[in-house]
Amino acid sequence: MTSPDAESNRPFYHAEYDRYRIIELAYDMERHRAQLTHEEIAARAPFLSASQSATIAHLTRTVNDPRHRIQRRTILVALTWGLRLPRWKVDVLLDLFSGQPLTESEATHFLSSYHSEQYGAGPAGEPDGDADRVPRALRLLRENLRWRWPDDGPVQAAVKFYSAEPSREIEIVRQVHAMEARAGMRLIVTEAPSNLTDPPTEYAAWLRSEILSRQPDALALMPEEQLLERFELATQRHAQFLLNLREYGEAVIHSLPYLQQMVGHADPVIRERSRRQVRRLIELLETYEQFHVGLADTKPLLELEVKSFDWAMLRGTGTLLQGASAWGPRDLEWTDPSIVLLMVESFWSSYYSLSPAHRERHSVIEALRRCLEPS
Repeated sequence: MTSPDAESNRPFYHAEYDRYRIIELAYDMERHRAQLTHEEIAARAPFLSASQSATIAHLTRTVNDPRHRIQRRTILVALTWGLRLPRWKVDVLLDLFSGQPLTESEATHFLSSYHSEQYGAGPAGEPDGDADRVPRALRLLRENLRWRWPDDGPVQAAVKFYSAEPSREIEIVRQVHAMEARAGMRLIVTEAPSNLTDPPTEYAAWLRSEILSRQPDALALMPEEQLLERFELATQRHAQFLLNLREYGEAVIHSLPYLQQMVGHADPVIRERSRRQVRRLIELLETYEQFHVGLADTKPLLELEVKSFDWAMLRGTGTLLQGASAWGPRDLEWTDPSIVLLMVESFWSSYYSLSPAHRERHSVIEALRRCLEPS
């Protein structure tokens, strides 16, 4: 199994923070299923302390903090002797932690004492030979989702609405900026690329033109300080987008029919703008190994943005600075872990349901280039 860094050109999570979040979610689920405290886990596992078990439960706190780093063997002891998990779960969690699943000697040493009795089989590798991180990690996420939602009935979760009224627009701008500045990979579903993908100079020019093109009555509803704040936050958000691409990566799903329609639009301004966006997508794909694009054959009914496993936003069509509606709710925000996890799983299931020609890097670049060819 290659290291996480060597797999950085593949979709799914490559950054430590996101991989550690998956480990935290799984550890929380297994500990509560077994009804074990950290002290009880430590009592079952030699060389494991209760504080180390608690650290695993909050593993993201150790990112960039060498004082509290956990060793791979400590994770292994907690997952096997402490929680007595099946091999496939130990494999994927160790892989997410260090890029290396169980070795056969580790499986023999750590799993032999319980695996046959609890799971009806020895600690051999998966019979289907599935050694790929992505399907096993998705399997783990789906199991966590079923645990949080034990039946198909409705689940209550808090949701926050943001108004589309111009006088309230600064609220969503502030919140999106704050959430995107947090650690973790961003997942996006939109018809077409947002203006965040523009180069810095083009983005600044677009931002000015969008604000200046506002109708006078709409501008009159916004205090001047809010207008200046929104401009500054949007500028910071663009810089954060490029920083996040390098550190955490981003995966997006766009509508191929919509892109094809827009690059051939009758309006020359819209047509040229759309062509620049497609060219910029190609440039980002060729520049950032952590940037991934999936091309769907349909248009999304709503736009989706997810930040790691902690925040999700659904919004109607339109941009933050120019929406299709100027009244009523337009943006819906969730921070409930179950809802966010549902959207994470939905995104990746949709992404990997796309044909390889519509999600593999080289094929996507070729498909985007064909969009730019004269019809």
